[in-house]
Amino acid sequence: MPFKGFDSRSQIETLNSYNDNATSFVARTGTLASGKQRKARYGFEIKSEPLLHDLSELNLGQGPAQAVADLIKDQINGISVRASNATLAMRKKAAAAFTSGESWALRRYSGGRIGAMAPNTSDKLFNDSGRLRESIFVRENMTDASFTVNVAASRLNPDLFGAGFTAMINRLTALVPALDPRKLMGMPTVEAAIKRSVDEMVTKATDNSEAAIAAGMARLRSAQMRVLKQVGSIAARAAGL
Repeated sequence: MPFKGFDSRSQIETLNSYNDNATSFVARTGTLASGKQRKARYGFEIKSEPLLHDLSELNLGQGPAQAVADLIKDQINGISVRASNATLAMRKKAAAAFTSGESWALRRYSGGRIGAMAPNTSDKLFNDSGRLRESIFVRENMTDASFTVNVAASRLNPDLFGAGFTAMINRLTALVPALDPRKLMGMPTVEAAIKRSVDEMVTKATDNSEAAIAAGMARLRSAQMRVLKQVGSIAARAAGL
């Protein structure tokens, strides 16, 4: 499913695959609705055929997708692996640059819907400023039987990262089990969100059916009353009243 602002002409390039091809790291390019070319954006596609194909006739809404997003955020936040000394030194340098207002640091740690978030707030992997975690946005794609995981444009971008990018993505997918659909579908919060959505769909369908029946009966009663009035009027004229 495209990022916000993309039209049907957007293109997806798979850069790497994980979990027996059930998870893909992708780049999205294409044309905005305005006709302007968009820079590549990066994220994950989580294939969930057994679930989403079985429910392909239902629109589950944002509930399950939000549950997936919350789970990914929680798992990133819970990473306990300490970053390397070299990475921590880079974070310290970035924090100083951000505080002094250097343009490169402001571009990397500001902007978008989540605003500015200062670097070097943690010594754990993938928890530098928290922008990666807080920018996670998941959309359900029933047509492709997948969940699309979007992140901020300044995150997971190989052009901004430099050497070791592939190893970094490999580590992220290993440390965040929710990116593996084989594990994701057994996680209680996701299953509960799916159940709520299905229950809501059933309730809504039932309510709509009852409303349709009630409306039909009301129309029938109205038509019957019109007929009775017409019959009464004809009878009255026949009687000379």
